[in-house]
Amino acid sequence: MKAFVIGTGRSGTHWTGFILGEHPEVTTTIEEPKIMRLATLAAQYRKRRPVYLPALRARYMMASAAVKTRVHADKSHPVIWYADKVARWFPDSKFIGINRSPFGVVASMVVHEGVLEWQDNWEHFGVPNEFLGITEDNVEAYRTMSPAGRAATRWLSHRQRMDELEGLLGDRLLVLDYEDMIDRYEENVARIWEFLELDHVDADAQAPKASSRDNWREVLSAEQIAEVSAITGVPVPAL
Repeated sequence: MKAFVIGTGRSGTHWTGFILGEHPEVTTTIEEPKIMRLATLAAQYRKRRPVYLPALRARYMMASAAVKTRVHADKSHPVIWYADKVARWFPDSKFIGINRSPFGVVASMVVHEGVLEWQDNWEHFGVPNEFLGITEDNVEAYRTMSPAGRAATRWLSHRQRMDELEGLLGDRLLVLDYEDMIDRYEENVARIWEFLELDHVDADAQAPKASSRDNWREVLSAEQIAEVSAITGVPVPAL
């Protein structure tokens, strides 16, 4: 079986990949360079997907051929943008989606050089750009947005896509909430093993730090928090 971890960047997909790696019957590839490069290119350049996706499929086939465990789990989160196609490549595959509060995602994005570089060079990728959340309708507004505003726009496009995939993938998609994973870690790990039809094992090495739930309050200014809330429509959580 193949399993794919999907979501927006900075949402906890990396952490989820490490959790999966705790199971003895799971082999994980976490942003394996050649896979991640193709996955990202296919997400950024929608018109070039007929070129990039066959190459990505071939790379996945090669990676899976070397796996001896029951499950090969790959964490290349841009797959969210064509997960329905990947699902057809691998009929027995399953997907684990991670949703996180926009405030936590944006706080992580605005201090990440790679994310900021994509946002700064957005015109290079063309419009529309699902990966960054740029559409013909919002492109002029995007030109003048702050880094936090652009990150919030990206969060919104990914959340809408995750909602869409719930309809497209049905019971082949398990959507987990990052904050709930922190609050109820063992219960959510058990949900993952059940979803992948694996025996229960502890994943204590990946147990979360409670501080990671709300540390965005120390990163974002009041102005940034208000901007994120306005763009995403998500109310600011009470203290």
